Amino acid sequence: MKPPAIIVLFSILVFEFAAVAQEPVAGAPAKKQLKVLVLEGDPRSRGLAHGKAMKEEIQKLLKLWKADLQSSLKMDADEFISSSSRRPTF
Repeated sequence: MKPPAIIVLFSILVFEFAAVAQEPVAGAPAKKQLKVLVLEGDPRSRGLAHGKAMKEEIQKLLKLWKADLQSSLKMDADEFISSSSRRPTF
């Protein structure tokens, strides 16, 4: 079963924002170490462990992503996400 397009889009954006967030900035503090997670068990257990371990980072990226959507699309981010998750009628 293919994942919904919004999940794929979100995954791509997470990686893009993570890459941008790691670009060096003059006077910025040193980079943090990359967090490595070892996820074991069934898919649900792995997902829960990932969400708990990366909760703060996920929340920060969601905030950045929504702000970027708001800025670039000139519409409410939650409205865009809701409209994007509806099935096409073609």
